[in-house]
Amino acid sequence: MWLYDLILVLIGFGLGIVSAGPLKNMFSGKWREDARQKKRVKLLSFLQQSSGKGYTAAELNQIVFKEKLNADDVDKLLSEIAESALIYNKSNRWYFADDVYRKHQKHYRGH
Repeated sequence: MWLYDLILVLIGFGLGIVSAGPLKNMFSGKWREDARQKKRVKLLSFLQQSSGKGYTAAELNQIVFKEKLNADDVDKLLSEIAESALIYNKSNRWYFADDVYRKHQKHYRGH
């Protein structure tokens, strides 16, 4: 009988350890911020790959997200990325700032 109880307790501990991270993310809302970060990275990497060419927010929504996002959400994501100075807006077109990236390349790569 005590062996059965011990097995149940160990299984409970194991489940608690495995599910602690996902449950914390779910209840703290961290998953929402993680999803926004993935979208920002997707936009930034697209603009970096096509550096030198500017895109409007509507074009980026169509190309990068296949128009699955609201136009206001794309504008907000672009504004958040622009705070890092890696992209800039000129005549309603968004460009990747190659010079800023090269200047701070070690910082952005995490070295």
